[in-house]
Amino acid sequence: MARQRDEQPSHNRIPLERRDLLERMVRVAGERGGRLAIVGEPGVGKTTMLEALAGRLAQDRIVLMLRFDEGTTGPYAAVRTLLRLVPDRIFRTLPIGYRAVLEQVLQTAPPGFADHRMLEAALRHLCNVLAAAHTVVILDDAHLADRESVDLMAPMFRPPHEAAGTVLIVARELDAGGPVTSWKVVFTASQLAFLAPLSPAAVAGVLKDSELGGLSATDLNEIATESGGNPSWAIDLAITRLSGDDRTAASTSRALASTIRRIERLPPAVREVLAVTASMRGGTVEALFHVVGQAEDALAEGVALGVLSTKGHEVAVRTPLLRAAMSAMLSAQERRALHAGLAESPLPAEQRLEHRDDAVLPGPRPDLAEELRAASGRARRIGTTSNALRLAMRAVARSDGRSDAHVDRVLHAAELAGAHGDAALVRRLSATLDPAVLAPEQFDRIAVVSAEAIAQDLGVDALDRRLANARRSFESGDVRASIIDVLRILWSSGGASDVAHELEDRAAELPPEVAPNTLRAALEDLAFRLLDAGEGLSSEIIARTRAVESASGTLDLTSSAASIEATGAYQADDLGRSRPALTAFVRTAELLGAHPTTTRALAHAAIVEILAGRVVQAASLLHEAEQHALRLVDPPAPLTRARGLFALTRNDRETLEEILTGWSSPAATIRGSLLVHGLAGIDAAWSENWTEARTELELALELAEAKGIVEPGRRLWIDIELARARVHLGDLDGAEHLARRLAALDESHRRPHAHGQSLRIRAMVAMRRGQQDESLRLAEEAVEELRRGGFAPESARAQLDRAQLLLDAGRSGRARQVLADVATSRIHADDPRIAARTLRLAEAADTVDGRALLTAAETRVAQSAAAGRTNREIAAQLFVSVRTVETHLGNAYRKMGVRTRTQLALALNDLGQDDPGPGRGSGPA
Repeated sequence: MARQRDEQPSHNRIPLERRDLLERMVRVAGERGGRLAIVGEPGVGKTTMLEALAGRLAQDRIVLMLRFDEGTTGPYAAVRTLLRLVPDRIFRTLPIGYRAVLEQVLQTAPPGFADHRMLEAALRHLCNVLAAAHTVVILDDAHLADRESVDLMAPMFRPPHEAAGTVLIVARELDAGGPVTSWKVVFTASQLAFLAPLSPAAVAGVLKDSELGGLSATDLNEIATESGGNPSWAIDLAITRLSGDDRTAASTSRALASTIRRIERLPPAVREVLAVTASMRGGTVEALFHVVGQAEDALAEGVALGVLSTKGHEVAVRTPLLRAAMSAMLSAQERRALHAGLAESPLPAEQRLEHRDDAVLPGPRPDLAEELRAASGRARRIGTTSNALRLAMRAVARSDGRSDAHVDRVLHAAELAGAHGDAALVRRLSATLDPAVLAPEQFDRIAVVSAEAIAQDLGVDALDRRLANARRSFESGDVRASIIDVLRILWSSGGASDVAHELEDRAAELPPEVAPNTLRAALEDLAFRLLDAGEGLSSEIIARTRAVESASGTLDLTSSAASIEATGAYQADDLGRSRPALTAFVRTAELLGAHPTTTRALAHAAIVEILAGRVVQAASLLHEAEQHALRLVDPPAPLTRARGLFALTRNDRETLEEILTGWSSPAATIRGSLLVHGLAGIDAAWSENWTEARTELELALELAEAKGIVEPGRRLWIDIELARARVHLGDLDGAEHLARRLAALDESHRRPHAHGQSLRIRAMVAMRRGQQDESLRLAEEAVEELRRGGFAPESARAQLDRAQLLLDAGRSGRARQVLADVATSRIHADDPRIAARTLRLAEAADTVDGRALLTAAETRVAQSAAAGRTNREIAAQLFVSVRTVETHLGNAYRKMGVRTRTQLALALNDLGQDDPGPGRGSGPA
């Protein structure tokens, strides 16, 4: 019998969050008698993990991978499957009698032999041979194996049987019942591994790898969330969405079919409880009992069987797949009846309203639509954006498309979808409206959110084409035409200064009472365009934005005055202003349930803490931002920026590589490239790879200047490291040019960080030009200015530059003091590259500074000689012989690299300019 082994996929396809489990599986497979049972719901990826394991094992290992399905039926079907995979060379080693019995099993279905004990003995002997060969047996969907096979084989894999030496790795469903109970006796609790659902981002990655096509970023987001982390179910949902037929998933999904079979095995009472719980999508035990009566025992059994979960008075279905399967088992009439019962249960009013909606046949219901719209508005005001959006979509579905109220409901839903980051839904809703018949106020409400959605999903070029086409529908002087003109300027790719002035002129034409949304978006964009142009953060624009918000009575977090101040101040070097503003902004975004905005705000807050050198706080904020981002398919740009800066600080090579080679959305055009080249260049500079640093940073600078981005904080502060690279490579004029530009920012806006960095660069240039005293003066001033600005890591790097300049000037004692300050700082502990550079400079200082090499006796003699005493006077003072003084003095001359007492005095005192370090006195006056 030839061995069958399927071609295995690369383990690199395993999501990062499951790599640790895969490594554990590989380790278990390398142990004699290794055991591991992977448990999880259908479709969660157990087969993929087993295939990845088989692909990782050495080619000389015997791997028997058995897959079971519903068709694997009949007595000893699993035994026959195992025997077909055994290599011929193993099979031929069996005694003739045993071989004959096993061949009979293979040839007869069902087996026609009479002696069950003979079969057991033959199979046991085979398993012993496989164990001796260090065979790995992998059983996929072990719960589907026939009971006769399991009852026969399971005991053989338990000690003290020799077959227990065989590696056994199985995958099974949670609480599958049936023969799986026999497999359980083979594994201890420590040999069980739960395969948890994937994160939404990982599910989205699986969908992208599936090459289904036609799915927008928002589609991926919705499917990833709806699937509950089950990749197989996610693919089924994607196919359903692409086909447009809701019945597709129910009819073709293996994961759903397997889950339905699991539900069918449940006791009737548990199924009834599960049906009601699935219908209310989570609720209270009181509401459940209102519909099914007192069913405590059925509820407890459902929890024990892993299909239900309870927390306090709340009850829920364990997984989205279970909920979908239960719903698929019910007829439409049964579902409506359940919802009608739940509509009268003791649930919150909002949930009862939804159940009342589900209990009614599809179609327009103006009264119900109005109730749903009002409930959505209430949910929006208290900050539950996702609930508000769900209710708003129900209101749209219940509206009469010919009514005036329908337009308001669509606009309301589109605004909520935009706040929720659902670009595809915004586009679907806006496509149902005719812009030509919308009043200017209505047009303003849909225009901004639609433009954002189109740019996010299709890119800025596609948006501009659509806006140009829409502009032809309106005459000049029409407010709607002005709105389109402003949006085209707002999304244009021209230079920051030119676009800012044009935008300011056109925005002035918008009446605030008619177009508040467009005006707020224009002011927000104008604020950052002016910041890009190096004109600082405009307090006037922030005040104008607040005035528009107050007059309109609405708040759009993404273009609010609070957003501008919180996210803009630190990019103009004002960390102190951004920190409290961001704290308040994060709280507001979380209160409103706006996950995209909350993620961006937390990312900005993390960046501020990174720049301030508060790495622990930055890590906490970054983790919180990433938790919010798990609900999103594509992380917002500030989160990528924060992750990049944190990876640079911690010298995290894996994360940095992921960011530099990762995918960016269609909207992240030139700024995405600027971020990538900027991070790569700074990384090279901090590693002192100056040629690569200059190449990357010059390209980043070129990209920034193409957009008119002059403000260093808006282009990742690349100016500083580019200037340092130019100095190290001999381009002193180029470095001075960047220093002058930084100094100009301080002259107009009083910015100590920009001024300090300018001084830092000028100090390096001055040393290269031989202006030693000027260089050291500038370096000292630079450190003080950077400390005032609050950029602690940059202050530490400037101190290291100063230490290098001191060493170049022969002031090793003073350099050692500077390095000691850095070594005792928080920054030294948090940044591995700062710590490594501090150590290198300290070693260089010790090499240059012969004082570090002197013994205590040599130091005392050298100090006395430097003070002008003769050898006899030194001998009398120290109570030693003149010969001893001469010996110590000769050693000091050699170690200090001097020949005379005058040179010795100068060397001991760093040329007489700086005080010596602690414990290195200059001797008596």
